[in-house]
Amino acid sequence: MPMMKAVFFDLDGTLIDSDPYWVRSQETLVRSCGGEWSDALADALQGAAFPETVRLLRGAGVDWDGDAIVRHLSDEVLCMEKERLPWIEGVRDVLSGLAAAHVPAVLVTGSPREIVENVMAQVPKGAFVGYVCGNDDVTPKPDPAPYWR
Repeated sequence: MPMMKAVFFDLDGTLIDSDPYWVRSQETLVRSCGGEWSDALADALQGAAFPETVRLLRGAGVDWDGDAIVRHLSDEVLCMEKERLPWIEGVRDVLSGLAAAHVPAVLVTGSPREIVENVMAQVPKGAFVGYVCGNDDVTPKPDPAPYWR
């Protein structure tokens, strides 16, 4: 059997289950701006890239600049993740096993650098050789550019 040469990981839903944190921060923002929150909006926001998130939140009543929306949501999620990083069960063992086998792993995510660096500070030693994040000047996923980088 051929040996793995490298592994790429996504962050949200693969290493950590941060969706509840994003939903909580989005709902709080919409309600604080006097907007309407619904299950349909929550569903539409799940996994959405930041431009789509901004569009949907503006449509729900958030009258903020797009950068301010992204910064606010990211700051809220980062605070929650610093308090408790919601690891997917068993993933830390997988990361440790890959590091022990000297299989390089790279994180490829659209999440902001501050969130990624918080995760990187908490992964098992040697688990990742690098990452590509949403702040990098590269076309976002699902385009293959982040993986090529």
